[in-house]
Amino acid sequence: MKKAIILLAASFLAFGCSTTNSVERAEPTAQKQVVNDKRIISDGALSGYASVVAVNESRVSGGLLKVQVELFNRTPSRRTFNYKFEWMAPDGMQVEGATSTWTLLVLEGRESRFVSAVAPNASVNDFRLKLLPNARD
Repeated sequence: MKKAIILLAASFLAFGCSTTNSVERAEPTAQKQVVNDKRIISDGALSGYASVVAVNESRVSGGLLKVQVELFNRTPSRRTFNYKFEWMAPDGMQVEGATSTWTLLVLEGRESRFVSAVAPNASVNDFRLKLLPNARD
């Protein structure tokens, strides 16, 4: 009876963990256009769990800038935070777009995920990604 209770408790602990397993090609064939980035950390707690792994960009139909950022949850626990893209014109002025609003993102423990956005018009040549902790965490 004791063994059954211990096994049952162990199974609850095992199934209670929220992690994501993934499989990918051992030798990827995709070619990324990685962007050298500058990171400004203003919230140490957020940087403790939300990490930017890489930034990739390309141009899609109509010459629109597309940006893809890989985000990683450094902790073993589920974390939520908000992100938004800001777009810049060649003269340095901010250009509003549909992706210029805050979006909630949930990452399981040790999970990485890609978030992407497309610039609102072809004149946009630069971007900024902002991360904000979720107030409910």
